[in-house]
Amino acid sequence: HLQGILVDEWRLWEEKTGIKVDLQGMDWDKALKTIAEGRADVIDTIFFTEERAKTLAFSEPYASIDVPIFFHNSISGIKGVESLQGFTIGVKSGDACIDYFKKHGIKTLREYPSYESIVRDAFKQKVKVFCIDAPPGYYYLYKMNIQDQYQQTAPLYTGQFHRAVRKERMDLLKIVEDGFAKISSQEHEEIEKEWRGSRILLRPYLTHILYLFGGLVILGAMLLLWNYILRRKVSEKTVQLQEAIDSLEKSEDKYRKLFENANEAIFVIQDGKLIFFNPMTRMISGYSTEELKAKPFVEFIHPDDRDIVFGNYLRRIKGEDIPDSYSFRMITKDSNIRWVEVNIVIISWTGNPASLIFMTDVTDRKQSEEALRESEREVKALFKSMINAFVLFESVFDDDGNFVSYRFVYINDAYERITGVLNDEVR
Repeated sequence: HLQGILVDEWRLWEEKTGIKVDLQGMDWDKALKTIAEGRADVIDTIFFTEERAKTLAFSEPYASIDVPIFFHNSISGIKGVESLQGFTIGVKSGDACIDYFKKHGIKTLREYPSYESIVRDAFKQKVKVFCIDAPPGYYYLYKMNIQDQYQQTAPLYTGQFHRAVRKERMDLLKIVEDGFAKISSQEHEEIEKEWRGSRILLRPYLTHILYLFGGLVILGAMLLLWNYILRRKVSEKTVQLQEAIDSLEKSEDKYRKLFENANEAIFVIQDGKLIFFNPMTRMISGYSTEELKAKPFVEFIHPDDRDIVFGNYLRRIKGEDIPDSYSFRMITKDSNIRWVEVNIVIISWTGNPASLIFMTDVTDRKQSEEALRESEREVKALFKSMINAFVLFESVFDDDGNFVSYRFVYINDAYERITGVLNDEVR
């Protein structure tokens, strides 16, 4: 369901002109193809470029948008387009900045279907330099709590939102512009005032964000081995530690022993970084206090598991139901890989959302489970290769404990060959 300033203005345009409008939100590259193929009459929130002007006719601009480069804090020396040589730059497919880069000799571009998918990879640090219109850039960086991990250049250029039609439909462009000309400045202000009433953190860019996101929709298990006793302990400590964390800001000493002597690593993550943690966190990770605070948490996660952790994080902040606990691999300071199991609770820290995490090193358990599975595979392989018939069965008892019969569990190939009875028939 599309909503926002842009949608409301098109609805008002319908009233002024008496012409019905079918608004459709889609990925930008798809939107460009749709208008080019004649499957849409008008495209909105489009920047003017000379290449697009070959096939499209543009309305007068109605909003201006800065377009900077965003880059990770670990990178220095990026000041403008001339300093981007050698970097892979994330861009949205079909975006105007692609033409801009090509004109300046920048060819190492990685295309994404949407701005959100770019920032999602920035969260995982799969891309560290990217070009996004400023308002949606701020929106997604704040949404994913990584705004402190990225800087921006001065705007490469300032683009302007237009409405556009195919060149042969100049008559339609006149109808569109005449319709919007009938909307008074007071009516524009009333629509904006209605939407400005919503509390948004990025207030200086509120109008642009509502234009962009009101008109477009940017679209874009793991085996859990858990025992009852450990879940129960974590549940009890979640209650205890939540109370402890709430009180630590006023009286650290009161709960220091409980926190510092816990057998699990316990830490608080806010804006993608560890801001509070106990000694066990340092022991499991191998990092010092200063190192833990300096590195984004995502860098401690094995690259192959970052999608799992990031996916669970996004589902949690959206209020979706996710497992109480799950496992992933982390990389210690000495480059060893450790399996850890985490239980996560959403809390408030200094008035802002944060994650309270209980983390247990389960590497030994994972290795034991893998050793057991390998042993089972070896035993089955041995039985399968035996030349003598082999049968594995178990006794069956009734509810009173009386023996009833035997039940086949496994027969080997030799038994099947000799008797003609197949494994699937007896199990």
